[in-house]
Amino acid sequence: MPSSQPIHSPHPIPVTRDDFAAIMLRYLEPLRNHFSEGRARLRLGGFSAVYPDEVAELESWARPLWGLGPLWAGGGHCAWLEDVYRTGLINGTDPNHPEYWGAPGQHDQRSVEVPAIAYAIMLAPHVLWDPLTQAQREQVAAWLNLVNRPEAVCPDNNWLFFPVVVNVALKRLGMPYSPELIRRNLERLDSFYAGGGWYHDGIHTNGSYDYYNPYAFHFYGPLFALYAADEYPELAAKFLDRARTFAPTFVNLFSDRGESVPYGRSLTYRFAQCAFFSFAAGHKLDLGPQFTPGVLKGIVARNLAFWAGLPTCDNGGVLTVGYHYPTLFESEEYNAPGSPLWSMKAFALLCLPADDPFWSLPNEPLPCEDGDTGLHRVTPGGELVVQRHDGEATLYVCGHQPAGANPHYASKYAKFCYSTRYGFCMSRSERTLGDAAPDSSLAFVIDDGVNPHVTTRGFIAKDAFLWEGDTLICSWSPCRGIDVETRITPSPDGSGHRREHVIHAEIACTAYDCGFAVPSDRRAGEDDEAWRARIDGMCSVRAAEAPDGAEPTLIRVRPNLNLMAPHVVIPAVRVPIKPGVTTIVTEVSEGPISR
Repeated sequence: MPSSQPIHSPHPIPVTRDDFAAIMLRYLEPLRNHFSEGRARLRLGGFSAVYPDEVAELESWARPLWGLGPLWAGGGHCAWLEDVYRTGLINGTDPNHPEYWGAPGQHDQRSVEVPAIAYAIMLAPHVLWDPLTQAQREQVAAWLNLVNRPEAVCPDNNWLFFPVVVNVALKRLGMPYSPELIRRNLERLDSFYAGGGWYHDGIHTNGSYDYYNPYAFHFYGPLFALYAADEYPELAAKFLDRARTFAPTFVNLFSDRGESVPYGRSLTYRFAQCAFFSFAAGHKLDLGPQFTPGVLKGIVARNLAFWAGLPTCDNGGVLTVGYHYPTLFESEEYNAPGSPLWSMKAFALLCLPADDPFWSLPNEPLPCEDGDTGLHRVTPGGELVVQRHDGEATLYVCGHQPAGANPHYASKYAKFCYSTRYGFCMSRSERTLGDAAPDSSLAFVIDDGVNPHVTTRGFIAKDAFLWEGDTLICSWSPCRGIDVETRITPSPDGSGHRREHVIHAEIACTAYDCGFAVPSDRRAGEDDEAWRARIDGMCSVRAAEAPDGAEPTLIRVRPNLNLMAPHVVIPAVRVPIKPGVTTIVTEVSEGPISR
């Protein structure tokens, strides 16, 4: 049977400015026929987010500007896009035009999209500002200034950066702006700093961290520092110093192939993974001696080439919601059809002109020591710890997830570990193991004779976790009547890890200690024995200590629940649990993925 797994077709790694620009324009060219008549909206359609569809059309329109602004700033040209965006900017900010964008209100998605427009105008005024009449400039500035209205309240998280970026742009354009809002928001954002280069994304994170550090805090923070340091020198210095501290912790999450560990929310932004390093390269930030321009270029180049080799677009070429392939299972409630275009932030380095010496540099490898399989603390409290092996990265997590009701938080934040080799799964329901998809988890099947179900709420810490030497210890509970203490010890050589679970159960149930999910399609002519051997080579789970009746098994997951492959199986050890105390010790081995 032919494989239905996403096929990675190696894309040439970009070197020249034209190479990088070509990758970006490959994603933008298919949008040509989807702009509205007034050129102020981009109608990709198909499904909706929590905000109105007309706001989603603004989102789709604005997000390409995260890449186009740098392209134009560095001397690049694309005539049809320049015409579309000039026209759309004039019409979208005109209250009398049918395609007027409207004013942002409380927790309004418009507030998220305005910064892309302001950023592009600030970087490329010769395209989006100078050709406008004075009346049109005043109209655009008045619309941008709507983010300063009292009604335009932002959530208490990374959103506070959005009006900061807009006001910095207004200031540089010589238009009215709010210095009070800049300072107020930056001081609040400063309070989210947790140390070690990492921020909590607001006050409701429950001790968790995610990609909003490189997506937002270490993109907008340095942007502010570079463009407004004259008026706010102390805050600017803080943001730049923290970026330097962040870089050597974050880089360990990247594989030698280019991809970063899939973990947390908003993964549909894909190659925004490298946006922080792209911004640093494009603006010549000093991130320390290990981050030479060639190293920064290599991180961005490999990441972009990796993603360019995957089927992330629909049959019209438009970037889709999903990860390695299109799927809505991993999406957030705030993902609309154009949301993935936020990944255009990865092209910030295009602000360097074609004659800059940067473009003649080779792509240098990651600044990670070959053969180093030690544990590296990523976040200041050890909430995230990474181990590298054979050019891949495995991220061990502490059992914290953000507060709130966003979908699949337990899957995205609270599995035992995450890896660049394997995509994690989202749970569809708790009716069966195949629906629950409990990869890298300890799942319990409870059959009360009426409503059999799977409980796999994730590795959510009840109390404080701790690292005891190289062992992560955490107490957690998947449901009432079952309490677990789990100890996870990564292998010294980085090839896997050992788990010990001490389970206190008041009820009889069945436990499944699950490894990583691996692609399950068979190769042509492959018999059962060969297929199982290949699965075992990608990931194996062995019981080192378990009660009688424990046995290895494979869990067949429902289609499209995994980030990287639509068809996967999960190797696991099945263990009968009686009321009382049960100890399970398993060894999980990681191997290269074969498709």
